[in-house]
Amino acid sequence: MRFATSGIGNQPHLWMELFKTRNKLNMEVVAYKGAADAIRDVLAGHVPMICDVVLPTGNHVEAGRMKGLVVASTERSPVCPDVPTVGELGMPDMVSAVFFGVVAPAGVPRPVVDRLNALIRQIIADPEVKKKFADLGYFTTGSTPEANLEKLRFETERWTKVVKDNNIKVES
Repeated sequence: MRFATSGIGNQPHLWMELFKTRNKLNMEVVAYKGAADAIRDVLAGHVPMICDVVLPTGNHVEAGRMKGLVVASTERSPVCPDVPTVGELGMPDMVSAVFFGVVAPAGVPRPVVDRLNALIRQIIADPEVKKKFADLGYFTTGSTPEANLEKLRFETERWTKVVKDNNIKVES
């Protein structure tokens, strides 16, 4: 079976590589240079499925043009709330939500880091901000610098292994 992705080496592509490896599936990636062309070909029936972030595909799922199979987050997406999570389908180790972090140069004094962290957490806790992010398919959580560093280390190790195990080469 073939699957579309919006690029080689991006998170949706790597997630599908991990999924097919863990489930011993024979699947072939069909890489596009962006989600629009990939979605168009899936809708036209040229490729049977796509793995991508929720926002570009979620509207098609809600409109009934695509069938959502799973979201790789811990919570259902507000963009397509009827699609189950990986945890609900018995694959909690397949959680792979896109995350954003704010970084500063090394050597920034800890009180400055703590103040910035507190301000950012305050902003993303605001109900209006949370709603704007939810409308885009994102969850806001807030975290500590230490937790973000641990998350970054985990994700780097995880995806480096997927890239090496699957001999993925990113071409420019």
